[in-house]
Amino acid sequence: MIFKNYQLAATALVAFTSLASAQAETRIERDSVRRAVQAFYDWYTPRAAKPRGVDMVMRAATHGPLAFDPDLVKWLRIDSIARARTKDEVNGLDGDPYFNAQDPCARYTVQSVRSEGSRFLADVVGQGGCAAHKKADVIVVVGRAEGRWIVREFLDPSRHNEGLLPLLRRLHPKAG
Repeated sequence: MIFKNYQLAATALVAFTSLASAQAETRIERDSVRRAVQAFYDWYTPRAAKPRGVDMVMRAATHGPLAFDPDLVKWLRIDSIARARTKDEVNGLDGDPYFNAQDPCARYTVQSVRSEGSRFLADVVGQGGCAAHKKADVIVVVGRAEGRWIVREFLDPSRHNEGLLPLLRRLHPKAG
């Protein structure tokens, strides 16, 4: 009987230790995602404000401080080409997908990060030079690939978390 109690206590201790370790690991990952997404916005925001003739949406997707999912880059490139070909009318995105705005704010801050399965969702809020925002302007979906964080998607919280990828596919149906 005493042996069974020790065995039960040891099993409980192992389970508790594993749970505590997993929670600490998730917290560390959330902090890492927060830093990575914030570094992206700290890099991107001033460049998007003064693009100097550069398509900053594509530059960020291909040369920014945070890697993007190849499928997301493919669809952003399709949109970039379509926008470049039609100067007098809108053919593609009508605004900045990373800010989810036509008139961006002065700065963007990661408000919170939560895990959802194997991915993380970072709520990003614009501040300064725009109306006060209480809710996220955009949700950045981040996952792991080849040992690094990678942007999987940008979600629009004002449209029931519609993703950028489905929007781009709808805007360019012949490209798919």
